[in-house]
Amino acid sequence: MKVKLNFLVLLFVAVVTSCASGDALEVVSCGPYSGYGSDSWDPDATDPNYRNPIVYYQDSGQVLEAFVSDPLAIGFHTECVDTNTDGFLLLNSIKQQFPSHVNAIFDASEYISAADSVVNIAVPDIANRPDIEDAILFALAKGVSVNIVVDNYFYNTNSTVYSNLETAGAVVVTDGNDLNTLMNSKYMVIDGDEVIVSSGNFLSNSFYSMSNFSMRLQNTLLANCFNQDFDQMFENNQFQGQKESTASHCENIIVDNRYGIDVYFGPHSGQLRNEMLNLINDVDFQLFWANSRIDDQILANALKSAESNILSIGVLNGSDEQGGQQALGFTIQCFTNEECTHAFQSSAIAFDFLAGNGGALGNIPVRGQNLRYFVGDAGSSTLNAFTALTSANLTNNGLTANDEFMIVIRDKDLSNFGSAMHARALTATDLIDNSNELVEPGLVKVTGTAEIKNPNAPIGDNMPEEVTVRVVAQGLLDFNEEEICSEITYTSGLDAYCAFEFYAPIGGFLTVQVEASGYRAQDARIVVMSPGTWDTGNFRLYPENGFATAEGGGS
Repeated sequence: MKVKLNFLVLLFVAVVTSCASGDALEVVSCGPYSGYGSDSWDPDATDPNYRNPIVYYQDSGQVLEAFVSDPLAIGFHTECVDTNTDGFLLLNSIKQQFPSHVNAIFDASEYISAADSVVNIAVPDIANRPDIEDAILFALAKGVSVNIVVDNYFYNTNSTVYSNLETAGAVVVTDGNDLNTLMNSKYMVIDGDEVIVSSGNFLSNSFYSMSNFSMRLQNTLLANCFNQDFDQMFENNQFQGQKESTASHCENIIVDNRYGIDVYFGPHSGQLRNEMLNLINDVDFQLFWANSRIDDQILANALKSAESNILSIGVLNGSDEQGGQQALGFTIQCFTNEECTHAFQSSAIAFDFLAGNGGALGNIPVRGQNLRYFVGDAGSSTLNAFTALTSANLTNNGLTANDEFMIVIRDKDLSNFGSAMHARALTATDLIDNSNELVEPGLVKVTGTAEIKNPNAPIGDNMPEEVTVRVVAQGLLDFNEEEICSEITYTSGLDAYCAFEFYAPIGGFLTVQVEASGYRAQDARIVVMSPGTWDTGNFRLYPENGFATAEGGGS
């Protein structure tokens, strides 16, 4: 362990000092941000200056953990880090230097090393991760069975790695073809009661140079479900179109008397697409989604249709700028006052410039957005709130031909975490241009009215003299301002009105709070995606209770 720590520190110093001389503790001293080590770090912040490299969630029963890797906060927005840097080792180095500022690390090697009896791994490839190879060798040495399913193309490409693992006792099976179809699942089952799932290949060193969503869940029934899919590939050599329908899905798995979980595997005649369509159609008021690519017309039509009925906001990888989403009719956004090659229009697509080669802010090589999820009706008190994680791109192959999976978890608290994850995905844009100059985001005008309801008193009697309006934005830049609305106009009835307006940065979530002495309206939360004026509607303030929801939208 001592050797590994020393090696990590040496790598950490080498990465930093390759760009900047001086104290190695200044992790990103040569880049636009230098927040590491700051006591003001906020795990939930959207500003890259203050947010943690890993967004982390753990439930009270410690049955579920969720991790979101953040390449901006890890340091992949600086010239200190290139595409060949091992992101896991860099993140581990940061954690060792500033342990109080890195909430958690999604470390697959720890799960493998801690296994007691068996590890089943299904990933496209094990690529340039010596720590993973060492963990597998360690597990094998203590008698653990390690079974691995990978894509045939990568097996042949990295034959030395797999040969070494097989020599040590690991059993490796491939899909046996180098065609357009892939073994593209990303999951691991440990000791028959623990499941690790991810949007990205968590056994590749590129994992931490991209935004990825991963979860660890402990439950025997859930592990059995994934093992059934694994056994088809590993034991029966049945991949892609050869898979049998008897192990195509598991529904309504109850975990910890709290989570309702459905799991679907692909391809099985386009099952993933069908279930995604069902999820979209079941959403009542808001849908947040993200993926790397989309070219499936059927799913695109459903997402476009959802825009007219609910609040639907998606994020796609910038490297797909000339790919599916434009051809499928999606409008692409950019968030700055700089001249932008894309038209500012109301839309349900945010453009992830972090991963782009061009674009208004595309000063970073191709890396970045690899989140693949759907979050529906976040925060809803009903069973409608869900968070779905998938391994699949929203492409025709991903949804109908590859070996893939989607896990759907119905839980209010996890959906709230998913909502926060989406806020960060919307703000994964580097606001520093090629000259290391800050590019100010565009501003949006926020308007609304406060309506004071006092049905049991004469006009003006015991009414507040002023109303406080607060606007909090989690976007490209954090924004938290309030103003006093004192020009209250009384109507001929028993109500009073006060109009307000703000200018806030564009891009991300915006919450409007309206209150007065003894009165409080329900907060309105909107997503501001384009310049212009956004009317948050009318806030009704009742004495003590009877809150009413303000409606928001862009105009």
